[in-house]
Amino acid sequence: MLTALKTRQPPLSSARAALADHLATIAAQAGAAERLRRPVDVLKARIEAAETAQREARAECSRLIDEHANALSAWASDGGKGSEPAARELERTAAIAKAESAIQALDAARKALAEVETPLEEAQKKLAKLHADTPGTVLSVMAELADDALETLEAVRRDAAAADARVRGLIRLLKEQAELKRKDAAPETAAVLFRLVEQINGKFDKLKPAAPTNAEVGDDQKRWVRLMDQLAGGDAMAQIE
Repeated sequence: MLTALKTRQPPLSSARAALADHLATIAAQAGAAERLRRPVDVLKARIEAAETAQREARAECSRLIDEHANALSAWASDGGKGSEPAARELERTAAIAKAESAIQALDAARKALAEVETPLEEAQKKLAKLHADTPGTVLSVMAELADDALETLEAVRRDAAAADARVRGLIRLLKEQAELKRKDAAPETAAVLFRLVEQINGKFDKLKPAAPTNAEVGDDQKRWVRLMDQLAGGDAMAQIE
């Protein structure tokens, strides 16, 4: 029970919840697009293989025809001596059959590809739209975080102003008391009060001013950049360091 209480996550803000839903939708759409892409890749590979087979079969037919034509020319140039060169019909028929088979396979693969490419293109368009919308959902989270930071800053500044007023009030009181003691002919007490005022003023003057340095602002800018990258990269629970 204690472990469950320790590991329980705080509820997501509205902007973080929207970002988490958006990222989950992207993941689901990316998975759908990937499932549609696999058959497209397979069919494209089959088309490439069929085109290669068709080219090779046609080249084989052309080679056989050319070889037969050259043999006939040589036979005729030699006065037709001997038997007329026979055409290599069996080989040519086999090559034609390969070409026709490749054409049929090519047509079938192209028809199948046309059917599956459209759903893939639609899925990819949806995915691209989701990615394009991601910066807006991230900026909504950043706006919430900015509001939180401003609320914290407002509270801190109120506390700082109250503490500042408290110290200044004490210094004013001690000065007034010191002046009264000096007028009442109590110089030793007045001296103690004035020394105390000097001590407090010395420490007060050494306090670091509330305004941050440029280096500190730059460091925080880098933290915000890292946070934006984490949010856009899929971590809706990312927090500024």
